[in-house]
Amino acid sequence: MLATLDSAHAAVIIGQAKGILMAQGDLDSDDAFDQLRTASQRLNVKLRDLAADVVSRRRQGSGRPSSASPAGLTPAPAAGLRPARAGAGR
Repeated sequence: MLATLDSAHAAVIIGQAKGILMAQGDLDSDDAFDQLRTASQRLNVKLRDLAADVVSRRRQGSGRPSSASPAGLTPAPAAGLRPARAGAGR
């Protein structure tokens, strides 16, 4: 039962992180997830932990939303997240 709750919580956090990335750039849901997945692999961090960091940073207000700094992570390349492409996902 605990594993199910952890999985459900992780899914909610990942969904929130995707929403943050989508709101800050020209991304659809798949593109936002791809950015999280790619950054997770590049940084060797579990995707759920990276998503939790994105949500936490946003809640703390660190950084203003911009296409150059997805999810308030500065700088974006160091965080493993790339800026949105013009017209991506549309």
